[in-house]
Amino acid sequence: MKRTLRDRLRSWLRPDRADARADHGIDMLIRDEAHRLDTLDPDTHRRWQMLRNTITARPQPHTPQPSTITGRILRPALVGGILASAAMMVFVLWKTAPVPEQRFVTGRGQMSAITLADSSDVILNHSSEVQVAPMIAGRSRTVTLHGEAFFKVRKNGAPFQVLTSAGSVEVLGTEFNVRERQGAFEVAVVSGRVRVRVPRADGDRSVELTRGMVLVIADGDTSCAPREIRFTPYPGWMHNRLVFQDTPLASVCEELEARFDCRVRISRNSAARERISGTLESRSADNALASLAALTGLSLRHEADAYILE
Repeated sequence: MKRTLRDRLRSWLRPDRADARADHGIDMLIRDEAHRLDTLDPDTHRRWQMLRNTITARPQPHTPQPSTITGRILRPALVGGILASAAMMVFVLWKTAPVPEQRFVTGRGQMSAITLADSSDVILNHSSEVQVAPMIAGRSRTVTLHGEAFFKVRKNGAPFQVLTSAGSVEVLGTEFNVRERQGAFEVAVVSGRVRVRVPRADGDRSVELTRGMVLVIADGDTSCAPREIRFTPYPGWMHNRLVFQDTPLASVCEELEARFDCRVRISRNSAARERISGTLESRSADNALASLAALTGLSLRHEADAYILE
């Protein structure tokens, strides 16, 4: 059956024929019909041209484009999710990545307050050094001490160990002071409980200390008998006091020299061997030496480069 011009136009104008081949077919159809009708009406060419312009200007089918996040404003919920994921990633990295080994040192006349990666606090006394082993969450924490330091250990379930050349201290969460100088070893507990291990030729000794107890082991001493802390506040060096118990005067002077970075001389050798027990005010070298002179009955004078007890 012969198709009419109307049918042919409808078939070519279907939405699914919107491609280059359809446009070419429309042009052929219009041109043929224009040529046939041009002989009948001289104005036919102008009318067909108007029809061609109307057809070719029809709306083209919309082809959806792939969506992209680039350049768009993210929804608040999506932003919150991304931030939460980032925070979780940082937390996981902190929990798994070890904190590198750290080393802190104080010189003569210096003290230093330190906060470790596990939030434990360490106050390092003068002429001291503490080395902190790499810390990994959930694993044992270890520091090595040379000198004296006060520890306030944060309880997190992981053991905390302080190593010295004279012995070691193990804790879970407590406040305590450790001193290791010239072969002498002292551990005192302000709160909590610690276990002190002291190496001996016949086997290590283990002593548990609770709040208010101190263990003092002099160089060459084989006993491990704890006793009560006799002086408060403790430790004195954190409260501008120096506490000595049956300590040779020469050792007291060495402590004052390191504390204040000064020189102290004892004019009489016999006085150097005297043993001192008591508390010295230590806000300044002048105050501390004046208290020492009053305690020993010695006189004190100050030269250009030293304090002299005689």
